[in-house]
Amino acid sequence: MKRHIIYLFGVVLLLLPACTTHVDSLEWALRQAGKNRAELEKTLQHYESDSLKLATATFLIRNMPYHIGFCDTLFTPDGKTLHFLTDTFYVDKSGVMKGPDIKGCATRTVGKKNG
Repeated sequence: MKRHIIYLFGVVLLLLPACTTHVDSLEWALRQAGKNRAELEKTLQHYESDSLKLATATFLIRNMPYHIGFCDTLFTPDGKTLHFLTDTFYVDKSGVMKGPDIKGCATRTVGKKNG
């Protein structure tokens, strides 16, 4: 009997950390947003009447802290300019965008730029 109590106590200790609320992770994500917190809160308020859209927005906001985007500009040897917008979580899935779509990106040359 004592052995069963010890096993039960061990299982409870293992499962206890899994008992977190989604509200805490949402609040943490909003704190991580810094100056964008107000915009994210506006988004949540906008979708209050539609539970599916609210759940979607909440899911996206909760997972935002794990994603950091960066942009880059490359010049190919044949003179083409490629602008990349990449999510660091999915580095291998870069999206190529047209020049005017991305502003303020870092620029580096690959090969020689035709001029």
